[in-house]
Amino acid sequence: MASTLKAVALAFGLAAATVSAGDLAEVRESGVLTVISFPHQESEFVRTNLEAGPTPELGPASRFIGIDVDIMSAFAARLGVELQIRRVSEPSYGALIPDLLAGRGDLIASSLTITEERSKKVAFSVPYFTAYKVVVVRDDSSIDGLDDLAGRRGVVIEGSSHHEQLLGLGVPADGIGFVNFTLECFSAVLDGEADYTVVDSVAAAPELRAEPRLEIAFRLPGEDHYAVAVPKESTELLAELDAFLGELVSSGRLAEIIERHHVAR
Repeated sequence: MASTLKAVALAFGLAAATVSAGDLAEVRESGVLTVISFPHQESEFVRTNLEAGPTPELGPASRFIGIDVDIMSAFAARLGVELQIRRVSEPSYGALIPDLLAGRGDLIASSLTITEERSKKVAFSVPYFTAYKVVVVRDDSSIDGLDDLAGRRGVVIEGSSHHEQLLGLGVPADGIGFVNFTLECFSAVLDGEADYTVVDSVAAAPELRAEPRLEIAFRLPGEDHYAVAVPKESTELLAELDAFLGELVSSGRLAEIIERHHVAR
């Protein structure tokens, strides 16, 4: 896995960052690293620790569970600061970047895929996880390729990279509907409200095991690379983050975190 992530980092040209003073120093001075996330119970990356109570607007790592929580806890420890996780202002991936740019946190860690459009607004760390997008349909569907999506009704999570990719592949915008959560995607297909949905392979695996009426029709081109997003001016924080993620990979700790959460690639 280490060699794969290093190759991805080089491919994205993310291996080095130009350092400027201010951002990292401010985090250390405040004693708190505030991470913006979209916690939801379907996610192995950030979800609420229900044993500790409902999702807080802002809370410590103990109130949350997931891969991103473990990674950010280790990063905060490296910086010698407390970790606080701030719930996104609206239940949508589309609110993550606006919240960051509005200054509601220092960075985003929420299984966020690097995309061209997002990269115009924020800077991304080296990737720490690779997945891919799949088109999921009912088992009686005749959809088995991209051309079959013409004239069909699709549904995706609002603000997700899935919407961006479908548009880039020529799927008409008026043929794509939106929901807020992955389970709503699957329910829409099962109930006949949509002909297909697009989800990450990580999200598809457990649902397909539990629901025999759903199946993967085909895989969309390319791969999804999850990374941490920071404001473009936070170059010192980004440099420290990249160094930390590199060490997490080379030490094997990242693989241990992923394995601990039983996530299939």
